[in-house]
Amino acid sequence: MKTNVTPKKRLDRKGWKILFLSLFAIVGVLVMQVVAYIAALMLHLPEDGLAFTAVAQTVFAGSAVLAMAALGGAAWLRPSKDDVKQMFRMGWPIIAADVALLLFAGIGLVYEGAHIASGWLPNLAITALLCLCIGISEEVLYRGILFNAVLAITGKTHRGTMAGVAIISLLFGLAHVSLTTDFASPFLALQAVLKIVQTGLFSVIMCSVVLRTHRLGGVSLFHGLSDFLLMVPTLVLMGGQLTTNYVSTGDEGWASIAVYLGIIALYLPFAIKAIRTMRRDRIAYRGVFMERAIAKGKDSQLPVAPMGQPDMA
Repeated sequence: MKTNVTPKKRLDRKGWKILFLSLFAIVGVLVMQVVAYIAALMLHLPEDGLAFTAVAQTVFAGSAVLAMAALGGAAWLRPSKDDVKQMFRMGWPIIAADVALLLFAGIGLVYEGAHIASGWLPNLAITALLCLCIGISEEVLYRGILFNAVLAITGKTHRGTMAGVAIISLLFGLAHVSLTTDFASPFLALQAVLKIVQTGLFSVIMCSVVLRTHRLGGVSLFHGLSDFLLMVPTLVLMGGQLTTNYVSTGDEGWASIAVYLGIIALYLPFAIKAIRTMRRDRIAYRGVFMERAIAKGKDSQLPVAPMGQPDMA
């Protein structure tokens, strides 16, 4: 005997389908990044150079944008002045911390006897492109594809939406720690945990903005500027190589711990403010992918909480 499927179950099934398709799309994006690395190698670009990484990140960003649009999130990719304004209004302490780190790193390198590298101007341009692509690729991947995929399942209630923010922030934090880190060493493990906390707080602030604006342009630009400020001293002005070490030994490790603690102390009040704002608004949101799937399907009358609709449960 055939039984009717309730609207709630149909929505839940759509949510799991969206999650599966999103994960499949992410695999495709990662495959394209591998192809980009191979292409850069075929062009005989130095693997630790700016040009090599810029080529790979440009392809990565483009692939992520195409995947976001294909999944139904094209509306989130449209630029908006208000989106940019809200992001910088919420995240200015992050930029302040980046400027302080830039000055600190620059002064330290000069003190050690480093000199401004020749060809700094083209390096500056390539670094700006690289950081913009990093901002686009990471924001579209995490706050775009993954966030909306998770919300398709968890966003039926306000608590579920907040859980989605927590899941994405944890994944974003873990993505910034190498799997080769020796967690058996308390010294290295502490640095890794602090890095996860720092980037996780960063993600909470970003998630709160995209939930409010439904746009990725502001967070992508902001993310790219943040990375650019951190890269300028070693990559451009002092001619350093493209290396990223979030966990170090010896004096560098102690310096990393001090920097992480300082940044966390600066981020924490604004992350708490973002959480309080989300809790106050009590938004239940199942994401743009769910909205588009319902609008295009046979279940156009099914309710899916739009942005701005509080969860009264």
